[in-house]
Amino acid sequence: MPDAATFAFIKIVVRDVDRVRVFYEKVLGLERAQTLDGETFIEEMLRTPGAEGPPQLVLYYSKSNPPITVGDGWGPVGFYVKDVKATYDLALAEGGGLVREPFRHGDLMVAFVSDPEGHQVELIGPAPR
Repeated sequence: MPDAATFAFIKIVVRDVDRVRVFYEKVLGLERAQTLDGETFIEEMLRTPGAEGPPQLVLYYSKSNPPITVGDGWGPVGFYVKDVKATYDLALAEGGGLVREPFRHGDLMVAFVSDPEGHQVELIGPAPR
């Protein structure tokens, strides 16, 4: 049996790498861990401030700028946050889209938004007492 792999990152393809990076920085507090600027691509690697290890979210931009269609064959990128409603409101104010308003699920609050290019983001956090 092979050694277990370590999960490294999620990569999403974007049309405007700067706009999407700023969204994730402002709304979720992610920080730029590294930028790879190759001949044909740019990758912005983001992570939670103070996190050890590899970046958690990679934004990939092709310099040839081919058409991109966000499909439905994948689930949302999920983030734990302290205040789901506040983060949801900030996401909408920063160019995100409404997918599903915050709702209670047991002891959790959950909401779904999209980033400025339509990639779904799931927000999960403690429900107010």
